[in-house]
This record gives sequence, structure tokens and C-alpha cells, in this order.
Amino acid sequence: MSDFQNAVEYYLEKSKSAANRGSAKDLEEQLDHVESLLEHYSEKTSPENISDFPQDTSLIGEFTNFYRSVHDSCTTSPNPECIVLVHRHAWRGVFTGWNSNHKNVFSDLLSVAIDQYLHQTLSDRVNESVLEKTESNLRSIFQSTIGALDDAETPTDLQNIEFQFDELFTQVRRIVRDPPKNGIIEPSETILDLLSSLLLRPEGFEADLVNYNIDIRSRASQDDSTETSLNELRDKMALSARKHRLALQFSQRIEVLRFVGSAWITHLHLEGIVSDERYDEFAENVIHEDYSNPSNIAELFLQLTGSEGYWEMWDLHRRMDDSPARLFPRAPQPGAGHLSSIYSRWYEFYWRLVISSLTY
Repeated sequence: MSDFQNAVEYYLEKSKSAANRGSAKDLEEQLDHVESLLEHYSEKTSPENISDFPQDTSLIGEFTNFYRSVHDSCTTSPNPECIVLVHRHAWRGVFTGWNSNHKNVFSDLLSVAIDQYLHQTLSDRVNESVLEKTESNLRSIFQSTIGALDDAETPTDLQNIEFQFDELFTQVRRIVRDPPKNGIIEPSETILDLLSSLLLRPEGFEADLVNYNIDIRSRASQDDSTETSLNELRDKMALSARKHRLALQFSQRIEVLRFVGSAWITHLHLEGIVSDERYDEFAENVIHEDYSNPSNIAELFLQLTGSEGYWEMWDLHRRMDDSPARLFPRAPQPGAGHLSSIYSRWYEFYWRLVISSLTY
């Protein structure tokens, strides 16, 4: 066992002891020590410095195990402040990974932080500070990641942004999908609202492409132009083109999740899992606001029916009480097999969402 592992194990035992005693002061002291170790690990194993540090990928597992184990102890701690502390430090670890472009630290600790958040949504003693901290941090890190598109100077920068967005999106999809299974939709609604507020500007990058194209043509017609200067413009144009594609991709994925999340909650309400009272408020705030026009819903639905792998994430193996044929006798049946089953189920979700948009 390495010195790093020994140190994390040492602070783990002291942290669990502090949590069990309800000593927030002692717990924070141990968490601070581990945070320093994590910062050192992230710095030494970042893409710029990886050659200077032993490439032991199992070390990040020590940190994730630390935060998970301490969180477990905090859930039974007599002091509710302990759970707030471990959650706050888990998020500090997320930002450490984000700031250092350390993919493993960022993705693994983000998963830990969201696990802690989801645990709180189901808790009998919900700690609002944990919920608010996660929602605030998600908004901040989403905005910073998307905002970094404008400032990206290299393809590597864009690769990092795409990775960060993918990891964030994977985790918020869990929040939209999982709590409603237990009749809880407030976290999902919060995330859907957060996503709708993100400022994406594909048209801005499209305008850049037009300007670069004009500059290249103008420069090429000049006698004193050089191949080097033209190549520099072409590289900038290629970078803007990729920024444009990413902005479009991000925007489309957000639109898909908002649509599917609304249909998912509608389905769970009709199954009796989400109460009428909770659903009425959701329908008023989200469905009526975003999907009041059935033709818009139809357009979105038709764009999504080909994404077979996506739908499998939403428990579509579950049997539904009402078949599409009972709702609408002329429901399309595009061939036999697994995709037909998925299509039919989402056809039902779609019409249920249409009905809700007309009702509310």
C-alpha cells in the first residue's frame, strides 16, 4: 500500500469517528487534510504532469471510497451539519478535477456528489442545504463549461469541454429519471429548468464561419498573402466549425432530455406513482409552458424515435397498462422486433404528453 493510500485510510477512520460522535469540527479538519491530498494527486497526475507521478489509476478509487464511506457515517450522525460538510468537500473535489482537467477525478467525484444528492431526495430527514448546494454547483459548472466554448483555442480545449459536458449531462439525466420513480419530481423539475436557462449560441459560431470564409477569400486574392497566413485562418475556421457543431449538439441533447423527462413524469403520473397534486404543478410549470403546441411535440417526437439506445435508459422494459392501440387505434407499427416495441411505447408516451398539454 502506497503512502497516499495509507494517508487516505488514516483520515477515513478519523473522519468516520468524528461523524459518529457528531463532531463537525473534527470532521472538517480531516476533510481538509484529504482535500489537500486530492489537490496534490490531481496536480501531479494531470495531463501536463502525468510523467512525473506514478500512474496508479487505483488511487482515485481511494478518494471516491473515502467520500462514500464518510457520507454513509454522516447519514447516521447525531449532528446534521456533518452531512453538509462531506457533501461540500465532495463538490470541492469535483471542482478540483474540473479546474485541473483531471478526467478521472472530475467524473468519479461528480458521481459521488450526485449519489449524495439523490440519497437526500429520498431521505426522511431531507437536508435542504445539500439539495441547494448541488443545484447551485450544477448550474455554475454547466454555465462555465458552456461558456468555455467561446474561449477555447485548441482542439484539445474542445475535447475537454465535450468530456465535461458529457459527464455533467449523464449525471443530471439521473436526477431527471430516478426521483420520479418514487413519486418525487421537484429535483427533476429543477434540473429541467436549469437546462432551459443555459445560454447556447450556435448562431454566433455560424456567423464566425461566414466571416472567416470571407477573410480567407479576401486574403487569397491579395498578392502579398502567404500560405502560412491562409493556413492560420483555415485553422481558426475549422475550430469555429467544431465549436458550432458542439453548441448544436449540446442544445439538441438538452432539448431531448427536457422532452423525454416531461414524457417520463407524465407516464409515471398516469401509472399512479406521481401524485395528482405534484403533477398538476409540474404540468403548469413545464408542459403547458414548453409543449402547449402539439405540432411542436410531434416534430420533436419524430426526431427522437430512431435513437434506440437512448430509450433503453428509461426503464422501457416495464409493462404499461394502456397500449397505443387502446389510446389510438391507428398507432404506427414500423416492423417487428425490439425497435418496434420501443417505438410503440414511446408513441404512447408522446400521445400522453399531447393529452397533458391540451388538458393543462
